[in-house]
Amino acid sequence: MTRLRDLGAMDPALTLELARQGERQFTESADAAERSWMIVKALMELGRADEARAEARVMVEKYRGTSWADDVYRHMLVNPSPDPSERGHGKTNELP
Repeated sequence: MTRLRDLGAMDPALTLELARQGERQFTESADAAERSWMIVKALMELGRADEARAEARVMVEKYRGTSWADDVYRHMLVNPSPDPSERGHGKTNELP
């Protein structure tokens, strides 16, 4: 977890790889929710928004009530992306 935290957004591909590995090895650890948050964030940084949203839905359900799940819910599932290509039905800007 220390290495993941140190990586931050510097290398989202490595963050994703290490977080997934940690998820497999330490499924029920105290850091599981934070690790899932890192996975969602890394997927977004890699431009894999659909995967990130799917992962976010699972994470919010599994870790409901944690600050990590609340953050992902607020940023991924409630507030629209600032990028019009990632909004609404057909992913187009629905605003006039």
